[in-house]
Order: sequence, then C-alpha cells, then structure tokens
Amino acid sequence: MTQRRGNGLLADAYVPLILLAPSHADLMLDALRRSGIAAYAVPLEEDVLDPAGGRADDPPTDHLYVDADERGAAERVLGAELPGLGETARVESGPPVGGDLLDGPPENVDPDAEPAEPADEDAVWQDLVARFYDGDDGAERRRTGWPDAENLSAPDADERSGPGRVGGDILAGPDDADDEDAAELARRVEAELEGHYEPPPPPPLLQGSRVGIAAWFGLLSGPVVLFGSAFLGISLPNWLMFAAVVAFLASFVVLVLRMTDSRAPGDNGPDDGAVV
Repeated sequence: MTQRRGNGLLADAYVPLILLAPSHADLMLDALRRSGIAAYAVPLEEDVLDPAGGRADDPPTDHLYVDADERGAAERVLGAELPGLGETARVESGPPVGGDLLDGPPENVDPDAEPAEPADEDAVWQDLVARFYDGDDGAERRRTGWPDAENLSAPDADERSGPGRVGGDILAGPDDADDEDAAELARRVEAELEGHYEPPPPPPLLQGSRVGIAAWFGLLSGPVVLFGSAFLGISLPNWLMFAAVVAFLASFVVLVLRMTDSRAPGDNGPDDGAVV
C-alpha cells in the first residue's frame, strides 16, 4: 500500500496540486488542515524522482493532493505559506483522483472527523453568471438566443412620423400602405375560406305554379269540409256538399294530369348528385 500522510480531514475526491519537498509538504498539510481543506501527500517512487529544480538536500519528492472542490482555496493557501512555490502549481486535466477508494484512507486520519465544509453556493453562482456573460455582447446573444423572425428593431421617431412606411420607402405614401394592408387582409380571408363548404339555400315552401297549389287546396279542403261537418254534427246545404265533392274530383284529375314529367331529357333537377 502506498504510504500517504493525511491532514486528518476527508473528501470525496482529490486532485493533484504540486510536487513539494517532504518538509514543505508537511507544512502545507498543517496549513490546509487549519483552513478546513482535506489533503494528503504521497511520496513518489525512486525511479520517477526528478531532483532538477529542487535542492540537493531536500528534493521535491512528495506529491500533494487536495480536495477537488477546494482546489482554488488550496492554491491561495499555498501562495500564502510558500510564496516562492505558489507559481509552480499547474492545473492538471483528467478526472479527480479517488485515492481512498483504491488504497483506503490515508494514514493519521481521524475516521470520526467531519468532512470539509463545501464552498459558498452564492459565490459559486456569481462566478458562473460572471463567466456566462464574460465577452458576450448583445448582438451575439440576439443572434444565438432568438430566431431571425424575432430580431425586429423598433422604428425610429422619424420613421414613425414620416409620410412613408416604416420600412423607409419615401416614395410609398399612406395610401399605398392601406392598399397593401387591404390586399393582405383579402388574402388571409381567402385562405381561411378555402375548402369551406357552404350549402345551397333551401327551396321555398310553396314551390310550383298557382294551378298546382289550387289543385292541392281543393283536394284537401273538400274531404275536410265533408268529414268535419259530419263529425261535428253540422248540417250543410246541398249545394255546398256538391261543391266540395266537385272540387275534390277536379283537383284529383288536375294533379294526375300534371304528374307527367315535362322536363327536358338529361335535366335531373337542381340536385344532380355530388360534384367532384
């Protein structure tokens, strides 16, 4: 198992911060513990040691890992404790190192210790908002956030008060604008009425010639007079009864004679079927 030295605090994930000498690593572990930042130091293998750039008596052999959520704060602590080495810390890409999942918790770690407090949510949110609007002008936001149909600028005062249209055409007057509006309205109405079915008006109730109407009246009124008087017990004069019978018979004959279809060949009347 890799020998590691912790500062007594735990974190979910760690990221590498800087390569330090053992004495400097111990100093940083104490400083990070006072700041509430979980960290541990791992000594490198002998075959990967790089004494170049370090002192011969105390070469940088310990890699310092800090809480992934507190890396920025750890860099500030490093700059305060070791000003000469604060500039050498580089951001390393890749996923955070989950060291305690592979090798277990570091040595000298209190398992009952409370985890480090997370960063201030308000500060993180303000940083996200500042980076979102950093270097973004209004024209670019309109181009990326709105469709082209929504990018309509309000007309100027001169254009609103001038005789021409808002589009800036000085030759077109109010009459031309009204004509275009009327034409546009007509096109919209025509588009709405397209495919709309309107039934024909119903025929009149008393459709036919006067002779036919009189024949139907005589055919129906004669029996009504005769049967109505008999039902009510009213005695009618003989001439009235004779007139009712003659009207009934004459009307019947007229209607029979008018049953002959006098329409021309091929004339099927007003309703000749559906038209496709």
